[in-house]
Amino acid sequence: MTLVRFDRSAAGCAPSTRSLAHPPAGTSTNTARPAAVRLRAFCIAERRRIQICNSCGLEANLSRYVCWPYSTFKELYIPGPSPRLFLGSIPDFYRKVSHLAGGEPPGDQDIHIVDLESYDTFGDIWGLFLGRQPFLMIADTEIIHKLFIEEDGKIFADVRARRSHCPFSESFFQAEEFDQRRCHQLLSPAFGVEQLRQVFPLMVLNADELVRNFGKFYRNGESVVVRELFGRYVRDALMMSMFGVDVDTHGIGEHPYTYYWDLILTAHRKYAVISPSLIFPCLKPLLRTLKFHLYWKEAIGYFTELVRHAQAQRKQATESTERAGILHHLLDRAEASADPGRKLSPGCTGISEGELVAQMLRILVSAFNAATFSLEFAAYLLARHPSVQHRLHMEAARTAGQKGLTYEGLAGMEYLGLVVKETLRLFPPRVWVQAACTRSTVACHVKIPRGIRVVVPIWVMHHSREYWHQPCQFNPLRFTSAEEVARDPHCFLPFGLRPLATVGSEVSVMLVKVALAAVVKAYTFARCAQTPMCIEIDTLGSTRSKEPISLQVELP
Repeated sequence: MTLVRFDRSAAGCAPSTRSLAHPPAGTSTNTARPAAVRLRAFCIAERRRIQICNSCGLEANLSRYVCWPYSTFKELYIPGPSPRLFLGSIPDFYRKVSHLAGGEPPGDQDIHIVDLESYDTFGDIWGLFLGRQPFLMIADTEIIHKLFIEEDGKIFADVRARRSHCPFSESFFQAEEFDQRRCHQLLSPAFGVEQLRQVFPLMVLNADELVRNFGKFYRNGESVVVRELFGRYVRDALMMSMFGVDVDTHGIGEHPYTYYWDLILTAHRKYAVISPSLIFPCLKPLLRTLKFHLYWKEAIGYFTELVRHAQAQRKQATESTERAGILHHLLDRAEASADPGRKLSPGCTGISEGELVAQMLRILVSAFNAATFSLEFAAYLLARHPSVQHRLHMEAARTAGQKGLTYEGLAGMEYLGLVVKETLRLFPPRVWVQAACTRSTVACHVKIPRGIRVVVPIWVMHHSREYWHQPCQFNPLRFTSAEEVARDPHCFLPFGLRPLATVGSEVSVMLVKVALAAVVKAYTFARCAQTPMCIEIDTLGSTRSKEPISLQVELP
């Protein structure tokens, strides 16, 4: 009987053909162990050898699993920062630096700083990793036009994907890519010209209250934290415009709505933190479920009751004007979805009550953050540039006059529009527009494999010297008609670009314009002892200043 040892060739040894039934050479027959004993010892040794080989194979497979995503960009010949194991480029967002790009003071590293450094180092295209997920950063307008305009974002739409039956079990703050197109088709008509014209008087009403609150600080000679007053104004205006709730948060007593509003904002801030699911993707369903039950479940019940109350009011309304508004436009779709015999307009789909509340909350949070922080930045920039503020004051006084601000008058304030656009360029509400590529494609000789996330770094596009002269300076005249015609339209994307643009951005812009027109007509902003010379920016989530800005209010 001749046995060959198992897997010796894998260890680099030649197979042994030595007969195990006979003792080795030089050993006497009397001292040799019985064949059964020697065979048993051989089997035990081989079993141990196999266990060692299997453990080595497991380690090799584990190492291969951990490292394989980080070779994605090397295979595509795309440059980028070296990733850390498991973490990718996440540590770069938090490391301390002594000098930041754009003239900002020293502090924590952030997304926009990492993007600017990578753009200066690697050019228009580079790759980075958040955890194990690869992100392809594209700051080339030709490729952006190819992917999002010519192909209409079809490579980001997964036709096989289905909507979740429970929208709150998923992230309703960031819709999945396959749902973005449907959300725009469903929600965009609710923010048309007629709907904005209907809610305009409510915004003006809250803007008048905002002016009165600024007047209190002027009469007391005190500096004001502008974020607090602007936040109250935006919160009240959104609640009245979208849910029809009349709240007075400027008085002594607080409306119950403010408690649930704070819960929603807390949930959004916690969700905006880089999630552990980027490092361990298998944890994503569990984390989403925990976030739902820990952060926003209580608030969702309150807003659901508001929707049901609006539905009850609709039954009592007899005229279409009594049922006009943003929420009622969406309720039309919800009722059509519940009524099989009722037909929707072509291209529209119905939504359930849960999804309706989820969409409303998403719009509320995005519009609140965009409008509040944009107003804070605009007030700070006006205080730093008195000549711009004086010209804006003259336009507001001439337009509003004695009759007050009207929708047509606001639309005719050209210089106000330039100031708002320049503020959004310097401090865009979103710093990334991202989507997962659902099929492999090639754009301008750049291969984009399936499964990779394509990102348009908006902050980089807005601060690139390739598109803007002296990009760090505040200059509203960049957006005159002549300047816009001569410039690539894809380098200014404050709310993203379709089909991945922020839904409800029209409301945010109108809230900013109404507030600035009303306040600058009556008062001017000036720097005080608490006003920083340079502001530190936090772009993780929504773009904001890390510390609230204090200003002085004066007469023009």
